[in-house]
Amino acid sequence: MNNSNSNNNDSGTDYDRVLQLNQLLSSYRSPTAMFNEEQNANIPPSHHELFFVTTHQATELWFRQLGFEIDSIIELFHQLLEDEGVGLTIIRRIKRCCNILQAITQNMNTLTTLHSTEYLEFRNVLGSGSGMQSEQFRLFEIKLGLKKVSHCGHIN
Repeated sequence: MNNSNSNNNDSGTDYDRVLQLNQLLSSYRSPTAMFNEEQNANIPPSHHELFFVTTHQATELWFRQLGFEIDSIIELFHQLLEDEGVGLTIIRRIKRCCNILQAITQNMNTLTTLHSTEYLEFRNVLGSGSGMQSEQFRLFEIKLGLKKVSHCGHIN
């Protein structure tokens, strides 16, 4: 890939343009930098912050795709009585969902390379943030039938 164009999608490759890489790759902000701005502090950032944030952002992108696939499967189930031919499409999309869940699991497993002492280098700047606050994960749970919200009460 030619990196000379990666900062300008207008003159970049179609790959850059279609994936909106400039926007995607520039969206990262160091949690420590944000904390420093908010608290008027001067804590040095940890080397491991980008890894931690990237892992969680990638998971959120997969959750988005998973929700899209589940919505389409639900819609296809409504069509199934009128058109049995959609059954194969449903099966293929369910298989895609299984593969996405495997990708999410593998992605999150990369966090096992982050030692607890490395995580503690920046944990205090994350505030009360938790993966349980993922709205997309909660929507995924709801789509699959889990209605109990006590573990994530901020999402209705």
